[in-house]
Amino acid sequence: MTKPDSSFALFTNGSLFSLDVCDCLAAVHLRPSLIALPQYAPAQVAPQAAFQLESDSAADLLVNRFADVERVYAPARDNRALLVQLRLNPVDFILVACWPYLIKAEVFAIARKAAFNLHPSMLPAYRGRDPLEQQITARENEFGVSLHRLSLQFDQGEVVGQRGFQPDGAELDRRRLEKRCARLGVDLFLAALEPAKSEIPLTQ
Repeated sequence: MTKPDSSFALFTNGSLFSLDVCDCLAAVHLRPSLIALPQYAPAQVAPQAAFQLESDSAADLLVNRFADVERVYAPARDNRALLVQLRLNPVDFILVACWPYLIKAEVFAIARKAAFNLHPSMLPAYRGRDPLEQQITARENEFGVSLHRLSLQFDQGEVVGQRGFQPDGAELDRRRLEKRCARLGVDLFLAALEPAKSEIPLTQ
């Protein structure tokens, strides 16, 4: 498959699922032109704590994936820096893979073609913050991933593509499920970047 001639910004928080998405993007030679990361307040650790917290930030974990891609940090309520960077680096698409904040319309409207989110469930089932954990707890035997448009509510935008699967016993493990959902999700995104080869509509 040829590389699509489209640019995209990746919104990610450095979670394991989002890093799996990054690995799958890199595997098919899809490089974002901008990576947006959430800006969290620093964690407070008591001096007498007898343990070492994980020191790698999301940015550190992304270095091996996309070392030379420009990054911007976005606070929860202030989109100004993010908007400035998106205007300086115009993109055709926005792809979200694990993002803790509701993205405002003025941000996702900057994408010239479409703004998508990858959600590891067969929407509308299992909306919310940790859909894989919800499905594992519910003892589901079918899993999947959805590519949907960003909207003004979490996980409520139009679903434009889905891929489902039934894991075998060995796959019924969170990390294996995350990796498979990431791989199938990137396949959906790749199809969206090539409208001539896809049934996914890119315009409203």
